[in-house]
Amino acid sequence: AGYSGHDSNGYRNATKELTKKRGYVTKTTKNTKTTYALTEKGRKHLVDTGVIVVAAEPVDNRELHIRFKDILKKCVQAPAVKLGAVFEELEDGDWHGSKELLAVAGYERSDSTGYKNIISGMKTLGLLEKSGSKFRFSDKAFKFGRP
Repeated sequence: AGYSGHDSNGYRNATKELTKKRGYVTKTTKNTKTTYALTEKGRKHLVDTGVIVVAAEPVDNRELHIRFKDILKKCVQAPAVKLGAVFEELEDGDWHGSKELLAVAGYERSDSTGYKNIISGMKTLGLLEKSGSKFRFSDKAFKFGRP
């Protein structure tokens, strides 16, 4: 924002305006560390003024899966086709063995970097449950009911 430091008058005035006068931000200081967080009022202001655009909430599992696939494509280093194949295999909600997932994605070994990245990315998002050597999508992937 162009302030010379957190102790400058301009910075202090701006934070005072956002926290006390407008209520858009909360300020918390703990052990000499100060953090700022956007309040619901501040978020609403940003949405209402068009500064940020919020995507509509998914209305069914299909839309939810599209959103998860988009997130995974951005953060998982693996060919999109292989990621999509594993995702689509798991969409039925059933348990699938590692060999089955490897086959649909075209990987030969479970220690393939791409395969490990796909599984790791899905675990990071909380999408996978594991039982032995089998995987299935967790309830998080079926917000609107398991098939």
